[in-house]
This record gives sequence, structure tokens and C-alpha cells, in this order.
Amino acid sequence: IDFLSRNAADTANGTGQLTFFDFNGFAVVQAAGGGINFSSQWQILLSTLSLSSPASLNINAGAGDISLSTIGNIVIEGPGSLKGHNINLNLANNVTFSGGVSGPNYVATANNDLLVKATGDITIDANIFSVVGGKTTGITGAPIDPTTGLPTLNSDAIIDASNGTLKIHTLGDFNVVGGGSQVGGVVGGGSGGVTFTGGANNTNARANALIQANKLDLKIDGDFYITGGNVDNTGVGANAIGSASAFIQANSGKTVDVAGKMVLTGGTITGAGATKTNALAVLDPATPTTMNLKVGTNLILQAGSGPGLVDASIINSGEIKLDVGQGFAPGTAGTVTIGGNSYPEGIILIGAKGTGRFDFNGNVLTTNAYPISWTLSNGAQFTIDSSAGAGFGAAFIKSSAPRSFDLLQDFLGTFDNVSKGNNSTVDQGNYVRTEAGSCN
Repeated sequence: IDFLSRNAADTANGTGQLTFFDFNGFAVVQAAGGGINFSSQWQILLSTLSLSSPASLNINAGAGDISLSTIGNIVIEGPGSLKGHNINLNLANNVTFSGGVSGPNYVATANNDLLVKATGDITIDANIFSVVGGKTTGITGAPIDPTTGLPTLNSDAIIDASNGTLKIHTLGDFNVVGGGSQVGGVVGGGSGGVTFTGGANNTNARANALIQANKLDLKIDGDFYITGGNVDNTGVGANAIGSASAFIQANSGKTVDVAGKMVLTGGTITGAGATKTNALAVLDPATPTTMNLKVGTNLILQAGSGPGLVDASIINSGEIKLDVGQGFAPGTAGTVTIGGNSYPEGIILIGAKGTGRFDFNGNVLTTNAYPISWTLSNGAQFTIDSSAGAGFGAAFIKSSAPRSFDLLQDFLGTFDNVSKGNNSTVDQGNYVRTEAGSCN
């Protein structure tokens, strides 16, 4: 492996330096200014790593593997990339991948993404693992994306194992959060996700957390959060696109096992400028195979608020099987307070019109049977609250037909207020309904 540091006098290519120092008995290499570029056809091993924009980290192992192994923390903020055949993060304490910071005082480029991409498998074993969308602000004068020809600022955090298996095991929490959101003690993208300024009429601004895999295997010993971010439309042109969503897509092998609670929360959109905005929280496997979702305590879907797409949803093109409540002691499931309201513990859907369970055609599913079935243990119950009213999104579980997304970024950045996956013309009654379901 060759380490290249730009000379301070090389102003045309930026400046930077590598500093080697000892920290608690560990040898640490710190990059300042220009960042680090790694290139190898074999294996790359790194210890504790922390890097934030506007510096950049680029590790490319080619046909080889990448292994990050440490008892410390790994924090990587875009722009940058980790690319290899197989990528392994082992025995880390806390791992955070974050999109970069885009704006007039930051990196002057259309792409400030952090991309973790493997042609094979990605395996992550950590205490707490977080994938966080970045921050875009000061949109006027954004650089032109050569592909779309539009002013664009990308600050996504992307994990791509679309050709292999994404296997994640955490001893603590797993957080997937759009830019500017806060959940589980993790704040994404500084003070905000996407903030439009100066009437940027055609700008495409993104601060998403995107995860894509061919096969998904999640074992979370703590809690699992999927949280939409924040988009501020104030003063922006009508054709601008703002996206600060948290999105997980898996093509097959959909196994999710959460010891604690699983919470999907839609984001927040403020202002009335742009019409193409989203701050979604979505678990959306694409191919028609069964999704098995096991949650120890509460499975909560809570819609966000604002003018745009702020839904919280679980969607599968095949059957959905839910197993909730085994983490409670026998008969101990009680109540939980959400947004000032008390709900029976178990499966809880909270939103406005369109909240509930639906089939491919958007028809309401009222029975515990194919294509959506559930097992509730230890006194857990199934509650649907669709009384949130105007200005809020929907919280829904849907068994859907297959959809093909070449790139999640394209889906989140170029749609024109696509129909909500729950068929928002359908209403389950704007009321609160609790069902016992199948209880053990």
C-alpha cells in the first residue's frame, strides 16, 4: 500500500499532511486537509479512524478485501468511498458512516456522498452502528451534475452490497437516519438535512441514508431505528427537489431480528416552496420473497409531518410475517407513550389518512392472514391510529408487487410526487383501533 500526502506547496491539488502519533498505545495516522487515498489489489487493514469533510477518504482494494478492525470507534464522513470485493468491520465499538456537508463554505462539488460498496459481501460487527445522511445548505449556485445537467448537491451515506449479502450484527443499536434527524443519541448532518436558500428553482439536494443489498441479514441486540430527516423548503423555487430519507432495500433473503424495539419515523418538511420533497423512513425489499421480521418488544411506525412525502412504511413484494413481543416477560406487555398518547405495547401504526395494512392494490387488510400475518406474544397487541389529521403522513405495512430500482438515489431524487405506496385515497377510518391478533 502506498500512502500519498499532498505537499503544502501543491496549491493546485490542495494541501494536506499525514501525522503519525501514539494514542493509548495505538499508532494513529491522521490526515489533514487533502485526505488519504488508498489503493491495493489485496487486503487493507486499518485501526481507529476518524475523518470529516471537507477532507476526503478513498480506499479502493480492487478485487481484494477491506478489513477495519479496532477496539475503538470508526467515524467516516463524506466525501469519500470504501470499495472492495468483501468489506468487513470487526469488533469496533461504535461505527458511524455519514454523508458530507455541502454548501458555499464547504466542498465545492456536486458529490459529497460517502459510498461503501462491495462487489461481494459486507459484514459489520459493532456495538452501535449508524448510517447518517449529511447536510446540504446554501443551494444557490450549486454545481451542475454532468449526468442530469441540473444543479445538484449530494450528501448521501450509501451502503451498497447489491451483488452480495449485507450482514450486520450489533450489540447495541442500529441507526439509519436521514440528514438532520436525531434518534438513539445520534444526530445526523449537523443542524439540518436539506435547507434551500436563494430561490434555487431546479436544484436537486440530497442528504439521505441509503442501504441496498441483494440479501439482508440483520441481528440487532439493541434497538433498530429508521428515521426520515429534515427538509426546509423556505424560499425555494417550485421545481427544486429535496430528499432527506432513510431507506433500506433488499432483494432477497430478508431476515431482520431485533432484540429490543424497532421504530420507523417519518421526517419533517417545513416551508411551502418545493413540491418534490421527501423525508421518508422505509424498509422496502424489492423481490417477491417472504420477509421475516422479528422484534422483541415494540414495532412502531410513526408518520412525519409537512408538505411532501413523510411516511413511515414497511413494504414487501412478497409475504410479510411479523413476530412481536417475545422480549417481554410473560403477560407483562403494558402501555407506551408516543407523542403524548398512550398505546398498548406491541405493533403500533400512527399517522393520518392511509395508515394501516394494505395489499398490492391498496385494499385494506383486516384479517391476520396472508399476505400480512403476525404473532403477538406476552400480551402485546396491534394498534392502528389514523387520527393524526391534515399535515401528517401515513404509517403503513404493505405487501406490494415487485419494483425495480437501479439506484435508490435516482428514486429519491427524481420522482414527481409519486403516489404513496399505501394508496392514500384509502382510509381505515381516522380512528384508533386495537386488535389482539394471534397471541401466545
